[in-house]
Amino acid sequence: MTGVYPNVHARIRWTRRAPGAPPSITTTAIWLHGDRFHIRDEAGRAYSEIVGDVTEPRGFGLMPQTVEDFLETWTDPSAGPGETTDLYGDLTTGEGLVREPGRSWETAAAMIAPVAAQLLSIGRDQGLEPVGERYHLGRDCLEFETFREGADNGRGFRTSVRWLSCGPFVLLHEVSDAENAGLCTRREVIELAEGVVDDCEVRPPSR
Repeated sequence: MTGVYPNVHARIRWTRRAPGAPPSITTTAIWLHGDRFHIRDEAGRAYSEIVGDVTEPRGFGLMPQTVEDFLETWTDPSAGPGETTDLYGDLTTGEGLVREPGRSWETAAAMIAPVAAQLLSIGRDQGLEPVGERYHLGRDCLEFETFREGADNGRGFRTSVRWLSCGPFVLLHEVSDAENAGLCTRREVIELAEGVVDDCEVRPPSR
């Protein structure tokens, strides 16, 4: 492997659940190659939501707050293609590009890189012993569990975190509230292909 990233293309399905609301389902595609990445939110969500998915302190991502919000963010994974949001980054130059439906702008690649890193296990398992072995997406995986604790908007939280790692990849990541298991997020790799990404797939289009 040359560069920071392995050569891989993946699709990730996010499923968010809260008591009394239908599940919210979105899908994300990721292309990694060398020092470049390309992320596509297939629901065309806002940049702030996509980054918030991986930086929200409790680990749930940006959960819809009401039943109406869940209905608005629900997308059928089998539905046809629509408008997407695409994020590009080059860690060598530090340049990044955001292309939301109807507008685009430049930003620092480091601001977007955590979205690409959701696919990677590097550093995630440090100091932890696997609790078992599982089989997922046709691959043998190690299972890990831990807790995340802290405060969010002045309120303490404790979340249970479980994930499956296979080599450099996290194939399944689940977070649930320690006091209310009905509040949970599941991030699952549903497609993974290695060695298939060309330079053109991680290079931002000319503006």
